Amino acid sequence: MNVFRNFGHAMGMVLRNIRSYLFLSMTVLLSFCFLLVYLIATDSETYNTYKDILARNPETSILQILNDDHSYEGIQEGHLAVRDHLSRIPDSHFSMIYRSPYSARFIQSVYFEVVFIEDDAFGTAQEPFSEVEPLDVRLSDGQALANEAFYEWMQLSTGEEHPSLAFDYPFDDGTMERVSVTLVGGRRSNTAAPSVVNGSLTGGAVLYLPYSTMLHLLESGPIDCMNSFLIVYAPAEYQEAVYDYAKTSPYVQGYGSYNLMSINAAKLSIRSAIGQRSLMLCFFYVILAVNLYGSFRNALNDRKFEIGVKRAIGASKANIAAQFTAEGLIVIVGNLLLSVYLVLTGFLIYKTIRKAQGIVYTISLGWSALAGYIICCLALALLFSLIFAWQTSKVNVIDNLRAE
Repeated sequence: MNVFRNFGHAMGMVLRNIRSYLFLSMTVLLSFCFLLVYLIATDSETYNTYKDILARNPETSILQILNDDHSYEGIQEGHLAVRDHLSRIPDSHFSMIYRSPYSARFIQSVYFEVVFIEDDAFGTAQEPFSEVEPLDVRLSDGQALANEAFYEWMQLSTGEEHPSLAFDYPFDDGTMERVSVTLVGGRRSNTAAPSVVNGSLTGGAVLYLPYSTMLHLLESGPIDCMNSFLIVYAPAEYQEAVYDYAKTSPYVQGYGSYNLMSINAAKLSIRSAIGQRSLMLCFFYVILAVNLYGSFRNALNDRKFEIGVKRAIGASKANIAAQFTAEGLIVIVGNLLLSVYLVLTGFLIYKTIRKAQGIVYTISLGWSALAGYIICCLALALLFSLIFAWQTSKVNVIDNLRAE
């Protein structure tokens, strides 16, 4: 009960001496607001920069199957051996991609890089260190995917949602077979859309065809595969086992995980940003400590006569120290809570403005930053309240009463 009574009395004294605490309150409020804005701004900037990367699935990797003779039959031996070994990994599954070395011409100077994907594929990729693009469609015979730019160009050119195209697929012996497909979607790719140069259409595209189309072409002639990739899905804890096998397997030419590499690089950048932020916070807290000390000294000077009177009528040093400790804590903690409210309100308004601009902005404050902010601010509050109380106990009663 004494504690609550003391804090109640301290609250009344703070309100009675609000002018004495005004400069202290402004210093504390502005300092805490600045610190919190810095923490939320840096955390939010880091999060919004890397949130798409961190959301990627780190459980996919790509193995390039060795294909010295580039023939489909030669690749199959390695493909089956690798798949047989990796099938022992729990909860894993695989899909194969075959890239044809031939560029199939569409019209004028537009050429396709033809890629065959297995019917049960769960994603596409173009090399070991490229991103696995998840498949949201299962291709059937007569259907195809294209790189996004070419797909959109075809939609604009034909006015159809799912454009059709036909091209001649070449074989080693010089013969060709006509292939007709309907484009049912686009994939992300670095390949640009075709363009018109000197009145002629030119450029390139990537065309993804189902595995069933490749089997049909194999009936007419041999198919070479410039590159063949096995996309491996395995739980994150087993990714190391996939890499260990890839390093020693005679059937694997290259291996990698774009997602895992990107995620690790993002985490490294985040750790670096946290380290830089920690150094800045140490500097800010030193500046805040200096400001707090000066503000408490000013508040003490305004209250010396009051302290002298209380001491003259019998108040002990301990009572004076307890009162001013409580007053200091009330002022600092109150401004701490007010700073949190003001800063969060400001960021919510900023988020609303960005949303109106069509930009999704996420407000982020990591637990480590939040805990560090609260602990350090409360530690400063307690420390300087105790210093404030200690200084009040050192006030010379007689001199201050005479001065008044």
